[in-house]
Amino acid sequence: MNDLLLLIDIDGTLLTTNGVAINFMIQAAEEETGSKIGFDVEDYLGKLDPQIIETLLRKGGYEQAKIDESKEHVFNRYLQLFEPALREEHVTVYPGVNEFMEYISERKLNFCVLTGNVEAGAKVKLSSIGFDKYFSFGAYGNDADTRPELVPIAVHRARNYFNRDFLPENTWIIGDSVNDIICAKQNGVNCCIVTTGRTDPERLKKMEPDILVDFLKEPAMLLHKFTEISNSLNR
Repeated sequence: MNDLLLLIDIDGTLLTTNGVAINFMIQAAEEETGSKIGFDVEDYLGKLDPQIIETLLRKGGYEQAKIDESKEHVFNRYLQLFEPALREEHVTVYPGVNEFMEYISERKLNFCVLTGNVEAGAKVKLSSIGFDKYFSFGAYGNDADTRPELVPIAVHRARNYFNRDFLPENTWIIGDSVNDIICAKQNGVNCCIVTTGRTDPERLKKMEPDILVDFLKEPAMLLHKFTEISNSLNR
């Protein structure tokens, strides 16, 4: 089990801010463009924060040159709004998550964050519920242009942090979206997908993740499945 590396998503997997984060992103983009911006859930599920901001600014009428010029300011405004406003009562932690995090932490398993959130935003979310104690490092939305590119970054940082190499067969993405599955498949790693996010479970099932579960419950049994699948791939 200690050969495993778990790359853990935040939104839709561990928790939800119940719209607080995305609403502040929209507000920041609307302040910038002066336009009312309509936004659909598919515009942000599994996306990197920079991709979401670009989509918002484009919907607000900006061309690419103006987007490139403005997006850093919009990010700073989003964080300025979001950080002081988010409270523990805004955040819902999904069933089983507390037990799962305690289990892998107590057993000193190898894990880190892999998230589309920029690092500052991820830390706000995790610290609001005390989960910052679990995560020392990760790969974040500001580290790459696409989600699949985050995997080698996370693995590299894990190699340096834990001072050991991790095989693709022993690496697991834990997420909730179609993009998490695509991310795993493109990198030749495994994925465990929970249905706590906003994607139709049938759509997730059709994407054939290695494991599909309702919640991160019964961590001992779940980690046993990870090990079984990884061992079968290592033979």
